[in-house]
Amino acid sequence: MIKLLRTTLVALFMSIATTPLMAGSGDFSGPYVSIQAAVVGGALDGEYTDQDGAVTKGTGGATFPIGGIEAGWNIGLGDTFLIGIGGTYNAGSATLSNADDAANAADVRLKLSDQWTMFIQPQISFAENSEAYAKFGYTQVLLNCAGNINAGTCGNIEGTTYALGTKTKFGNGVFFQTEAGATGFQGITLKGIGGSNTATLSARPTVAYGAVAIGYQF
Repeated sequence: MIKLLRTTLVALFMSIATTPLMAGSGDFSGPYVSIQAAVVGGALDGEYTDQDGAVTKGTGGATFPIGGIEAGWNIGLGDTFLIGIGGTYNAGSATLSNADDAANAADVRLKLSDQWTMFIQPQISFAENSEAYAKFGYTQVLLNCAGNINAGTCGNIEGTTYALGTKTKFGNGVFFQTEAGATGFQGITLKGIGGSNTATLSARPTVAYGAVAIGYQF
């Protein structure tokens, strides 16, 4: 998913660069705020190594709605090109994996919540009051771990976000925005599964999302 987004970003901006431009960067320059609604798909690819060294691979995932807020500042760098910087916070949580051992000796539950992203956002105004943008961000999310585990990489985990989107602004400063993206997180390792000192669970969460937002350009 992330490789596909990178390729699409390059193709999008190359095509816009060869299209006659009819708008100016001044349409979107300055501070802005928005509220966001998104549908998120989270996936978890991992493997479990038991105390005898046997490896079992598996996947987990969930689809869930979230809401969020975003604030940023766009800086015009030419007639039609801008750079934006800002941050997004998404509330809510979702369970990615809920391993229920039949003997209740190796139950493990993994949940993601409270995600925030700091980003840089190149933008091109390609029509009157409309623009396309790419987003590159540093993301942090809280990983909640529960069950029959002794230790592991729980707490805040980091990731990299890639996204692309469009924005249309009305004369009163209100704008409508659509965005699609994905975040790849660092790998996690849980130890002591089921009370064993050598049993481990290793996994790497990935999140893809589609979002719409309404905001105000000051």
